[in-house]
Amino acid sequence: MLSDKFNKLILLIFPLILVLLGTYMKRVIQDYSMFSVDPDYCYLFNGLNLAHHNFPWHIDHPGTPLQLISAIVIRLVHLIRNDTLDMDLFKNPELYINAINYTIIYLQAIVLFFTGLIVFRFTKDLFTALFIQISPLAAFSLMIQNRIIVEQMELIASLLLISAVFWYLYTQKIEQYRYYFTKYVVVFSIIIGFGIANKILFIPLFFIPFILLPNLKQKLSFTVLSVISFSIFAFPIFYRWREFYYWIKKLFIYSGQYGGGAKNIVDKHVFMSNIAEVFHSGFLFPIVVVISLVACIVYQIPRIKIRFRNPLLYKALLGCTLATLMLIVITCKQYKYVYLVPVLLLMVFELYLILAIFMHDIVVLSKKYIKLTALLLFCMAIYGFDLHKIHPYSQSNIEWHQRFLESKTEILRSFNNKPKLMIADYYGAPYPEYALYFGTAWSGEKMRGYYANALYKLYPDSYIYQNWDRLFYSWGNTSFSFYELLRKYPLFYLFSGDQNMENSLSSKLHGLNRSYDTQYKVVYKNEKTNECIYEVKLDTAKARQNYTFSCDAETIDTISGNFTNALKQSFDNGKFQSRDHAFSGKHSLKLTNKNPYGFTCYISEVNENETYTISVWVYNNKNNNANLVISAKEVDVLYTSQCKPMCNSKDWYKLEINVKIPEKMNSKDLKIYCWNKDKSLPAYFDDLEIIKK
Repeated sequence: MLSDKFNKLILLIFPLILVLLGTYMKRVIQDYSMFSVDPDYCYLFNGLNLAHHNFPWHIDHPGTPLQLISAIVIRLVHLIRNDTLDMDLFKNPELYINAINYTIIYLQAIVLFFTGLIVFRFTKDLFTALFIQISPLAAFSLMIQNRIIVEQMELIASLLLISAVFWYLYTQKIEQYRYYFTKYVVVFSIIIGFGIANKILFIPLFFIPFILLPNLKQKLSFTVLSVISFSIFAFPIFYRWREFYYWIKKLFIYSGQYGGGAKNIVDKHVFMSNIAEVFHSGFLFPIVVVISLVACIVYQIPRIKIRFRNPLLYKALLGCTLATLMLIVITCKQYKYVYLVPVLLLMVFELYLILAIFMHDIVVLSKKYIKLTALLLFCMAIYGFDLHKIHPYSQSNIEWHQRFLESKTEILRSFNNKPKLMIADYYGAPYPEYALYFGTAWSGEKMRGYYANALYKLYPDSYIYQNWDRLFYSWGNTSFSFYELLRKYPLFYLFSGDQNMENSLSSKLHGLNRSYDTQYKVVYKNEKTNECIYEVKLDTAKARQNYTFSCDAETIDTISGNFTNALKQSFDNGKFQSRDHAFSGKHSLKLTNKNPYGFTCYISEVNENETYTISVWVYNNKNNNANLVISAKEVDVLYTSQCKPMCNSKDWYKLEINVKIPEKMNSKDLKIYCWNKDKSLPAYFDDLEIIKK
């Protein structure tokens, strides 16, 4: 009895290490709303859907077991809270996310402990059990332990499958061959259904039990039960089965990440590059893949004498090797190392099978101190090649994240309870509203509307920018143009956490009319991260006025290199300024075949029925292809060009366009530019003028 308790205590070592390292890795994230909204907040909100007895909307992986765990944890945490469920979660989302993450870490540790117990029970060898328990460390899976992602659950599924295979290898009886449904068939099908319900990429591991089972009738029974098991674990996909079908179809047909890219199934160059990447990431995996493949081939060579030919052990090795090769082929189409987690967990098990087949006497008869030495050396090798990277990786990320957390501290102290617009980095922002908005976007139209009321009470003056339609969104999917919000709030704060996205919004923020009627003042800037907050104020009197803006090509802004005028407005391509000819002053804009565009500028967010007159003077050098153009970003909405003179003045003639803004241009940006279409002659433009009547 004492020995049994001692063995169980020893088998707690690696599960405890798993918990400690998982807790350590959580230091890297620190704040999910800033650094990891995708997919963590997606699973938080789909778990909340289930907690409200509604279907989860997100079914891509499908990921249902993780959503179920999230729902259970959300309900359990709320039992000790005072506020309503939705309000408490929206006020404290990080509390719930951390609870979900810790729950998964503890579940992994529990499954790892029982895996060790099962292996010990059937092999009667403590060192074999400890060896198998190294699997999560050897797989380098600790790098994902701080995330709410399906690969966390795949780790559990792979360990369960290893346990079930050990159980089968050491207890399977010949007389059970005649039954369709044995306990092994049922258990295998439950585990496989659970694994695939987490992520479709678990499918290759289906072939491990399929190869192990002794005859066709059990293989067929296992296949049918696995489909049923998957259907039970992944029940939400039948609520949105069309979306799930088309998602899987896109992943198959298109060669890019997430069903994007070309419609050619596989990009050969990318595939070969990813194959090379697989065999250069981690020291153990490529070695095990090669050794397992060689071992499977060698076992089939009759002339090679193997003292312990065990068909079941060989079938298990063959199944693991086949599953590994299949998953490598599948993931190298759209590669991420984390996609290999299910087979990474099999590495140590494969090594055990190879040793048990080809070095049976050494494995069984070796003395304890030899096994202990071998185990320690293996652990040292894993640490030396992979695990030692965790600390520097963690520290560098913690230091990098700390720079962003400085912004969050200052922003929440000084600008939190004020009207704000957010141009956020995709992965997070210092405001919790962005993460909550991201979560509602993945909760489905019905539940998004349901959550909107509570969120609007908490954050009534928060708006998140969406790049796909260049609008700002409030709760419940209500959208606003930038100018609508300018009119709604006499003063608000604009947070920019993504410089590229802010630049893509430039035509809305910094069109000629916005530079005239709107004031921007930088009230906070983090030089380390380039995060910035602008105080934005609209001069309503100027906004109501008609105006005339012009550019005479005489002045160039030394910072941007663009033309500018007395109002400091910007017209691009000042580098093409020329002294060859001038309608007024000494300079004009010279456009050639190689540099055909210039004077580009925008009127931000025009409105229906507004009228504009845009004109420019062109030097008459017999170039009949000098054009003045106005257009929307989408040229099918509005596009007009003019190359026919309206009037002449000595060597110059005037191009002019009069336009009345149609309804479909509401809140869109009007682009104005000059264009030389001629392939040989230059075109000279001067005195661009925009008049709003």
